[in-house]
Amino acid sequence: MGYFRAPALMILPFYIGKVFYAYFTAVESNVAYMAHAGGIAAGAILIGVSLLFDKNMLDYKYIEEDQKISAYDKALAQIFKSIGNMRFDLALKQTATLMQSHKNDFELILVRFNLEKIKKGKNYIPCFRLLMTLQNLSEEELQRLNVLWLETKEAKRILPNESQLQLAFQFTRLMDLTAAEQIVDTLYERKYKPSELILLCIRLSKRFSEKHDHARNMKFQEFAQNLTREGHNGLV
Repeated sequence: MGYFRAPALMILPFYIGKVFYAYFTAVESNVAYMAHAGGIAAGAILIGVSLLFDKNMLDYKYIEEDQKISAYDKALAQIFKSIGNMRFDLALKQTATLMQSHKNDFELILVRFNLEKIKKGKNYIPCFRLLMTLQNLSEEELQRLNVLWLETKEAKRILPNESQLQLAFQFTRLMDLTAAEQIVDTLYERKYKPSELILLCIRLSKRFSEKHDHARNMKFQEFAQNLTREGHNGLV
């Protein structure tokens, strides 16, 4: 929560100490603590050897320049500080203010949604819809939306069919196709925009074929064929 500045060489001993402490105390952990320590040691050795061959390899100008924290990061830190102090109403006001200049910022909208989720007030549904209709997301951001969709029980009820259709197309980019499948099942049952739904079924069928999931591949092929037989083949 928040930010502070300190020389890396001052922080490094504490981090290494934390790694060794965890190695000897968290015996049941699956974290490879010695791999972390080994990586630090290997990096230090490689840098030292490199400097023997070329002392100018380090960009001292970059190292010494003042790396100021942006106004956005400062404002976001204040939001997290308010959340840490359990002042959720203040955090919401701060988030709304920052969103005026960063309307489509994924992280900011996600923070806003989580705050609205706590209150479950009138802005909860609009915020969920805004989050689920964001465009040009990275694969990591899309994966987080995928998880959020699966966790939100009322998602299929509060997001319009058109938005669900577009979201499902985006979800077909992911390895986890659970959310995409759920949305298509719902839209198929509702027979929503059959022509576009045919394309989505074909896309999902191909994705399951790539994953060697024969049963689901055939399932969505059948969906597409059924919709086509019913005469909804304008785009095929």
